[in-house]
Amino acid sequence: MAWTLYEQYRDRNALETAYPDMKRFVDRNAAEVPGLIWPADKGFGDWCPPDHGPQANDGMGSPTAGDCFSEVSLVNTALSYQQARATAKAADVLGHRQDARHFASLASRIKNAFNAHFLNEAGDTYGSGRQVTSVLPLAFGLVPADKVDDVGDQLARTIVEHDDGHLDTGIFGTRYLVDALARTGRIDLAMTMLHQRTYPGFGFQLANGATTTWEQWLYRSSMETHDHAMFAGINTSFYTVLAGIRPTEPGYRDIAVEPRIPGSLDQVSAAQETVRGRVASSWKKAGGTLRLTITIPANSRAVVRVPLTDKDHRVQAPTGARRTQVTDQAVSYRVGSGTWTFTVRAP
Repeated sequence: MAWTLYEQYRDRNALETAYPDMKRFVDRNAAEVPGLIWPADKGFGDWCPPDHGPQANDGMGSPTAGDCFSEVSLVNTALSYQQARATAKAADVLGHRQDARHFASLASRIKNAFNAHFLNEAGDTYGSGRQVTSVLPLAFGLVPADKVDDVGDQLARTIVEHDDGHLDTGIFGTRYLVDALARTGRIDLAMTMLHQRTYPGFGFQLANGATTTWEQWLYRSSMETHDHAMFAGINTSFYTVLAGIRPTEPGYRDIAVEPRIPGSLDQVSAAQETVRGRVASSWKKAGGTLRLTITIPANSRAVVRVPLTDKDHRVQAPTGARRTQVTDQAVSYRVGSGTWTFTVRAP
């Protein structure tokens, strides 16, 4: 959280205050888990995934239903990798060069241990194969580069063939679900999962009167509220993936706008207030044309990756947008502050 706050606000003082505890926390965990693979009996793992047992009652549940712990060893080891990376970045910003090398080395060793322990012989899935076991490695960058496509393909097969197009994730898997599928070019599958109206999923909650997210995917369980924040983490992906807004330098001086365009969505609009002002990204499809409009605040600049829904499509860019890269999937432009509209249409 300390590093995320620095990314968003560029508050060096807050990072300096948090850093000693970040360092102690990560070093202590590495000392207590010398093999770097967390035990299966320490921690919560992917807390509160869907319950598929007989008490689930197609999602309506019962007072004794509920499944809390999932993939504890794999999830906690993946999170320890993220924590080591964040501490390395914090050390670098604060000028602690030796610490930065130490924590970067620790993160690398955790990654190697993770793949040696959890990646299967075929190189296409991790651990038990449940969704979160591939979601976190893909989203966190733990998967070896030459295995990303294989892991992504197997995750997609698990979702479609084993889970009938539904999510099967707890708080961490759900938070990073869209990120992982977007990384492997499966953003449409992510939308299929989010649009499901049957158990388990957000659509099931909506169909049963939800106005806020629940603590469990079940309507009733051994522990639940119907107003619980922990599954709302997926909202981040609506900004960073569907609208494509990400800071590439802490404090939003440099911004990337790289929206992903699912076939099942016609439009997306997102805006957020940053320390430099309002950043916005919206796109709409109509009549074979895609129109993308972005707003960049004063004293900031952005790289905009305009997606091509077909390799023959062409981008009409506003005056002042400087083209920097062209591929079959997108055309990238560098822009400064202001509002910019890009139009993508067939030639």
